Amino acid sequence: MAKIVRVPGSCGELVQGRIAGQDFLVTCPIALFSFATAGPADEPRLLLPYKARAALQELFRRFPVGENWEVHLHSELLDGKGMASSSADIAAVCAAVARAAGISLAPSDLAELALAVEPSDATFYPGIVRFDYLHGRWAEPVGTAPRAYLHMYDAGGTVDTVQFNARADLVAKRNEEEPVVREALALLREGLATGNLHKIGAAATASARANQAVLPRPYLEDLIRVGTESGGTGIVIAHSGTVCGILAESPDSEAVQARMAKEFGVTLTYLDSVRLCDGGVYWDD
Repeated sequence: MAKIVRVPGSCGELVQGRIAGQDFLVTCPIALFSFATAGPADEPRLLLPYKARAALQELFRRFPVGENWEVHLHSELLDGKGMASSSADIAAVCAAVARAAGISLAPSDLAELALAVEPSDATFYPGIVRFDYLHGRWAEPVGTAPRAYLHMYDAGGTVDTVQFNARADLVAKRNEEEPVVREALALLREGLATGNLHKIGAAATASARANQAVLPRPYLEDLIRVGTESGGTGIVIAHSGTVCGILAESPDSEAVQARMAKEFGVTLTYLDSVRLCDGGVYWDD
């Protein structure tokens, strides 16, 4: 019997940086998903993009699931934008095959499979977590998603995750921003613990500003201003991608879209208004 799995993507990261020599991100799961269906077949039929296929081959090597599966993937996420599309794809297809084979994969197993392909997000972990996205050695629960929405925009282009994380100057720049990132992480913890969107938004905005030394966004300060004036509580960015979002209490985006179009024209393209959600692997069968 075919097994259907969905894993959320992200709107970048709530906080990302380096503390005490440890690179990490804090997940920002959203209610847009990668969906995978897996069932037994006479021979392998893997209708998948390269990264998901590579991770599935790693699953075949590490776990006793066999290789004769028909696997289909559908995603609501954009590639190369900082929406955790590859991580969600990988987790969904591997979890679907494993469950169809009667094997349960822990989030740490999915992290290992994803990291065998490239640096990974962690939206397949329950809730919101702080994650070692380069090595996957640990994942720390930070909280659960409050009732909130992200009005998402894209600056265009794509960012290659592997090339970005191989930059020779990256460690030095991350070390320079450590004091700000420490404060942002502490503020985020407070905000998630109390459901305070203003503290969550302030933490995300501080991390976005710190990231200017790593991946500059010439429009960031104007975006922060417009977001605040439009009723948002902060700005969330993809620290190694092109998407950004205005964190808000309301899903209503008409006023935000009108103001953004007036201020930014075609510099930032509206994508969607989506609910912040808890991460995890969800079963739809």
